[in-house]
Amino acid sequence: MLARQHGAEFRDYRKFSGEIARVTISGRELILLKPTTYMNRSGLSVRQLSDFYKIAPDDILVVYDELDLPVGSIRLKQGGGHGGHNGMRDIIAHIARVSGACAWE
Repeated sequence: MLARQHGAEFRDYRKFSGEIARVTISGRELILLKPTTYMNRSGLSVRQLSDFYKIAPDDILVVYDELDLPVGSIRLKQGGGHGGHNGMRDIIAHIARVSGACAWE
């Protein structure tokens, strides 16, 4: 929805194991990534993209489904663990390998 609102289209990038779209919001370029891996392997895709573009873990925002929230609701949080979400578990594991530590944990 964010890509569509800003006139961007997702394109397949195999080297990132996903599809990306670029948007500019308030003068800042954002790279949106939709991994095409299995959900519990999405850390690979995030790692490939962050390695290529030299994106620090603190500059990554992960959006994922949360069954405990009503449909259409969002919750923002900084830090904390994976909360049992296997996709987040994999992302944290891949990002922690890069930095030696992860601000998300």
